[in-house]
Amino acid sequence: MSEEKERNPAFKLKDIGMFKSANIKLDCSSPIASGTGKYGEWNLWVGFVTNQKVYNRDANNKETLVEGYTGKVIFFPTEPVNKKLIELANGNNEVEVKITKSAKETAKGSLYTNYEVEKLSDGVASSAASSLTTGEALLLEDVDSLRKDGIAVTEADIITIAEEEKYGGDISKERAVELYKIFSKEWLLWVM
Repeated sequence: MSEEKERNPAFKLKDIGMFKSANIKLDCSSPIASGTGKYGEWNLWVGFVTNQKVYNRDANNKETLVEGYTGKVIFFPTEPVNKKLIELANGNNEVEVKITKSAKETAKGSLYTNYEVEKLSDGVASSAASSLTTGEALLLEDVDSLRKDGIAVTEADIITIAEEEKYGGDISKERAVELYKIFSKEWLLWVM
């Protein structure tokens, strides 16, 4: 369990060109974490982008720009965009959305940035916790017990632990990742 956590690059909505769009396939149906920071409320989402500008952070928190990136990213939408993403996802994973950046004018003539969000695909229904096998339920109970003991559990840990015979020996790597995603929001909020 001492493996380093996966660090996905950050996609920033501000980098979308004015009157341009970016397509994002949402990895989940809601933020994987939320909180309050220096600048107010924040929500962390995971998604997939194609040919976008992203930022990698090294262990020293130094950002490196990567142009034309395709793959998994994290992003922090504005509060209105966050609400729209939750509404459009409607409990489904892998919903594809298009976010378009524009400018709007206030009553006093000032301009502000506005993001319109449009659903491009319905995605797939999230797996329900009620459909867990006995082995999967036992795995999650044991992982929750580790969490309560103060041990952070990563996606890689779940995959490794799921291979143990104790859990029936039939939890695939893909299913272990799915189980991690289903419950990662609760675990991530606990760790933060």
